Amino acid sequence: MTNPVFQEMSERVRDKVRGFRALAVVSLDGIILDQVVIHPVVDDEALSAYATLLRISDRTSQDTRMGELMETVWIADRSVALTRRVSSDSFLVLVSDPDVSTGLARYALKQVARRLRTEFESVDT
Repeated sequence: MTNPVFQEMSERVRDKVRGFRALAVVSLDGIILDQVVIHPVVDDEALSAYATLLRISDRTSQDTRMGELMETVWIADRSVALTRRVSSDSFLVLVSDPDVSTGLARYALKQVARRLRTEFESVDT
């Protein structure tokens, strides 16, 4: 069941980002923490695969001394996936149609990530 706060954030992103397919929070070990999916192509298996890519990218970023991975953008012929770190071991994943405005999608994702970090911090304290 989706957290009401995350549901509301997802609706805002869906209203702003044309071609929205899914928004999820995934951990680097592949656990889907929360999700709102409106397109049948995006399922648990696909979201877990993004987690695998994020884990590999995060490790590569550290191994090449770039630092901690903060954001990725994957563009393919049938979809676009953008990610943004929300904690030490979790990322937001936004999946959309390929004709998305990546700048607008990145901005929307950054806003949600900021709010989620605040939510996570309030739970930790």
